[in-house]
Amino acid sequence: MLMVGNKLKLLARGYKGPYTSVSFSIGSNLGSSVALSLHKNPEFAVCVLSRDAEAAKAKRLSSQGIEVVTANNWKPHEYSLALRGAWEIFINIDSDNPEENWKAGKTPTEFHMGKLIVDTAVRAGVKHIQKKIETGTIVNTGWLLENAFDPNVPWLAAADDYEDMVHGVLLNPEEYNGRSIDGVSESMGFAELTATFQKVTGKKAHFVPVNGSSLNSGSAAKTKEVNGLFDLTHALQGNFFNGQPTEHETSRILKQRADKAVDGPETLVGVADSSASMQCRRAI
Repeated sequence: MLMVGNKLKLLARGYKGPYTSVSFSIGSNLGSSVALSLHKNPEFAVCVLSRDAEAAKAKRLSSQGIEVVTANNWKPHEYSLALRGAWEIFINIDSDNPEENWKAGKTPTEFHMGKLIVDTAVRAGVKHIQKKIETGTIVNTGWLLENAFDPNVPWLAAADDYEDMVHGVLLNPEEYNGRSIDGVSESMGFAELTATFQKVTGKKAHFVPVNGSSLNSGSAAKTKEVNGLFDLTHALQGNFFNGQPTEHETSRILKQRADKAVDGPETLVGVADSSASMQCRRAI
């Protein structure tokens, strides 16, 4: 989850800096990557919250000049002060958190956690959430490309593109108010992805189609979930986002705007680029 301060909007409303961005759940690919993207832009001041400030990702962010505050999402007194002066929130809760075990029916649920954070933000005076949310945007994620190269996980380049899409939205939240955005780096079938990976890396790879309900995971509940998702994507026939054809142009524009603000490359990372990047990272 991310609280962000937008300098342009705050100035328009008569606020003086700093323009604070507070990020929850930085252990995820999405939470930490959004914080890093915003940190590149001098119009944002970023603060991240972590249950363990000594964790590897927290220390990495701290080493890059991002403020790290120790806080638990269930304990608002630990993060209410960090929310003061924040402008917007980006929520990303790990529904697979083994400590919470929500999918086995544990209560309070992840909904209650999210509500607790939003209620605390309102009490802390977050200007973007008063009696109502002034602007709201959903940036959906495609399958993470990073996961395609993880041997433990059966695509969107989270480390390169998703954070810039969110960044792009926050540069002009009114324009994207109420919209649901398809966060996609590139659309490509599994067979073509496999062939691209092999061509770029020189490593042999094979695409093996499987039948529905044949996947296995670490638990009965997780196995049921991943097979349900697998069957659903087949039933949707590629219309991954709410049953509608994927819309690519908005992601491209958001990436371009965010990168332009920080002198970045302004182009989305495709499967070939991600394959090459992953190869380099593993070689280091």
